Amino acid sequence: MSIITTFPFTTPGNYTLTNTEVSGGSGKLALVSKPSQIFNEPFAADPGFTYDNTQTEFVAGLMQQKDQSPANSIFAANYSIDKDLNWHKGGGSLVGTLNGTPSFIGKMVCTGTQGVYYTANTAPIESHKFKYTPNYSGAPPTNINLVTV
Repeated sequence: MSIITTFPFTTPGNYTLTNTEVSGGSGKLALVSKPSQIFNEPFAADPGFTYDNTQTEFVAGLMQQKDQSPANSIFAANYSIDKDLNWHKGGGSLVGTLNGTPSFIGKMVCTGTQGVYYTANTAPIESHKFKYTPNYSGAPPTNINLVTV
């Protein structure tokens, strides 16, 4: 046989309050200010921390997230909802400019001269990686430019 005890927390006078409060039918712990306690962490090294070293690093007195982007990459866009870049390592603009009116339905869908371009300073040697799904209509297409640099 069990015994059930209900604590209604409706009357503060029914309780001895030490670092607690009774408000709105619930009991709450009160925060205690400890101004004499000082925490100083310079993040110069990692001893004393629990963290995932595959995603976090200590560099020049900073704890930061490791770069998870592909090696030698500059910027990326997945075009799932719009024309803009997801990230840009060089700090450049994330905003793309549309050519025509391509649609974005999990990918960028272009017909005719539609597309997107970005203003960027690029290196003399560069490569581009993207997935292309042809929209086959039964007849061979005319000239299709996939990328212009």
